[in-house]
Amino acid sequence: MDHVEGVTDRLDDLTVTAYRQIVETGDWDDDNLQAVTGAAAEELDAVRRSLAALRVIEPCPDRGRGWTAVSPHVAMARLVSPIEADARRRAAQAARLRYQLQRLVPVHEQSQHSRYGQALEVVGDEAALADLLDDELSRSASSVSVLEPGVERLPLARYVDACKRGVRVRAVHQHAVRYDLPAAAFMKMLTHAGGTFGTVDELPLRLFVFDGRTGVLIASDGPTATVVVRQPLMVMMLAGLFDSTWHRAVPFEAADPQPACVPDDVKRAILRLLATGAKDELVARRLGISVRTCRRYISEIMESIGATSRFQAGVVARASGLA
Repeated sequence: MDHVEGVTDRLDDLTVTAYRQIVETGDWDDDNLQAVTGAAAEELDAVRRSLAALRVIEPCPDRGRGWTAVSPHVAMARLVSPIEADARRRAAQAARLRYQLQRLVPVHEQSQHSRYGQALEVVGDEAALADLLDDELSRSASSVSVLEPGVERLPLARYVDACKRGVRVRAVHQHAVRYDLPAAAFMKMLTHAGGTFGTVDELPLRLFVFDGRTGVLIASDGPTATVVVRQPLMVMMLAGLFDSTWHRAVPFEAADPQPACVPDDVKRAILRLLATGAKDELVARRLGISVRTCRRYISEIMESIGATSRFQAGVVARASGLA
């Protein structure tokens, strides 16, 4: 929410006391307020500015100086009502735009149907994909299901808002995110909001299913290649793919302690990728962790197996059957 300059989210006791004084005495009295509250002059200046910003006090022109109290109901009419009116205007404008664009949906879907033989849409642009996912998430009313290697592409605030609306949010990531501090913090915050998580060894693709009405399939590697599915039977099949992955995932609990070292399953996954010649960035993306965390893991692994280079680590892994 946008804040009016000088207005805080909550009024403290000092501010309430100052307003009560000006209501009861008819003027602002610094000396009396200092005597009653013990507040410093600069604190009272800040309080006066805050009350003036809320428009519950205003200069008194009859006395030439000083302040007078204004009813909060009058202040609401002056300060809040225009904001509410603007919000209603914007909501009406959004509704008109959505109605107009909705009339074009059948035209687009019919074209896609004739091109691909099914109700499919291909999205090849990362920005367009982000906008699409954001819109589908904001419109979700019952459930959001996610297969995503990591969490860095998921907007926390949007998912928390969905949970607050009563949407059932479930996500499956890869085991490696448990050992990445930022990723674990993300999952703990969303868990407290009502989301649930599980992890698996590896995810071959990215998948989102919104309300059982829209499925979004995204290639996990290479350039962005996305297929949006709205045909009910196909969406149901994608939801089944998510459910099968969800049932074999290891549940994530917010109270779980942060592991102190790289677990064997993550080591094996890293070694398998190093054996193929994958760069640090690709390894991190495939595992769903940050590049910094990935490099730390690689360093620990190389030290543990006595390798002096990533290439040697891959060779040792293949020779020992770890990759």
